[in-house]
Amino acid sequence: KGFILVEDEKDTPGTLARLTKDGWTSVLKADVFDLMMPDRKMYVDGENVYVPTEKGLYVIHNRKSRLLTAKDDFFTLIRMDGKLFALAADGIYRINGAQPTLATAFSFEAPDYGLFTRKTHDGRLFIADAHSLYLYDGHNVRKLASGFNLIKSLLVDRWNRLWMATYQGVYLFFHTDFTNHRLTDSNDIVRALGIDGKGRLVMGSLNGKLLVDGQQCYAEE
Repeated sequence: KGFILVEDEKDTPGTLARLTKDGWTSVLKADVFDLMMPDRKMYVDGENVYVPTEKGLYVIHNRKSRLLTAKDDFFTLIRMDGKLFALAADGIYRINGAQPTLATAFSFEAPDYGLFTRKTHDGRLFIADAHSLYLYDGHNVRKLASGFNLIKSLLVDRWNRLWMATYQGVYLFFHTDFTNHRLTDSNDIVRALGIDGKGRLVMGSLNGKLLVDGQQCYAEE
């Protein structure tokens, strides 16, 4: 939260940057950032930066990177109950500074485009692969719903509701049911979403549109 990965068109290492009210400021440059793919999410954890890649999981400490494990299917990391976990195609692993250890074995059905996760206010985890949504309580993973057309992002709002961006639009998961907020342009795709300071749903689309509560927003607004 509050960090972005900045890249340019030159053959230079990627830059981890912190967002500020005036833009962004550089925090760290590292060659290992160039190994990242769009389906992987780095994780900033105190003084450590964890970088999942197709060559394995790296950790950067004091500006030096080392390969934590050559296991190549870690996609994202998150803290739960004070413990750091990494999500892989075959389950959820505990990260303890040494080799990751399998905490919960589970075969996600469609991890090819990555695994996304968001924490609920009561400490559980929503997890999504390309087509299904799951819930992890710290012990077991269970499937909540399936059949979506390429899930791209998850968001838990202040009311503990889950928002899910898909190629079909944005779904709101509330009271164990989904409400679909579809795009009016059938050729467009929701790629990211968030909640602004006024509690409005903000969506960014593949075709460069910014929508607030389903209505297109322009720069002058």
